[in-house]
Amino acid sequence: MKRFEFRLERILQMKKKLERLAELHQQRARAEFEAAAARVDRAERRVSEAGSGGLDALRKAAALGSWQTRYELVASLEQEVTTAREHANHSQQLLLVAQLARTRIATEVEVLDRLRQDQFRTHREEVARGGYEQMDEVGMRRWLAAGVNAESESATTQEEDS
Repeated sequence: MKRFEFRLERILQMKKKLERLAELHQQRARAEFEAAAARVDRAERRVSEAGSGGLDALRKAAALGSWQTRYELVASLEQEVTTAREHANHSQQLLLVAQLARTRIATEVEVLDRLRQDQFRTHREEVARGGYEQMDEVGMRRWLAAGVNAESESATTQEEDS
């Protein structure tokens, strides 16, 4: 029996490794995006906390002469929020690219796997067909041999009768 050999096996194995690497890259990108989103949330909370208190807090700060410091703090925190959002957007773009790359390589692996399965099924059918043909040939030889033996026996029986 001929052994099954998939000619693209090395490529399939390499693509599977690339798929695992793409999955790891996607996980890292997702973690980076989640961390960036958490930084945005923290920065927004700090702005909210620093700017909270409304008019009463502003009057109190004006009376103490610290309103300019408070304004600078809020402006600094808002800049931090803007920077964090930009980083989060960039991280999200990297995550989308990683997801697309993983999807592409996973599709390639799936196609190669399906091709391998189809070729294996074809190989198995050919082997089975070859086995049936061989059994038919053996059966035919036996039948022919039985027919020759029957003719020789009938010929010897006719000779003895004569």
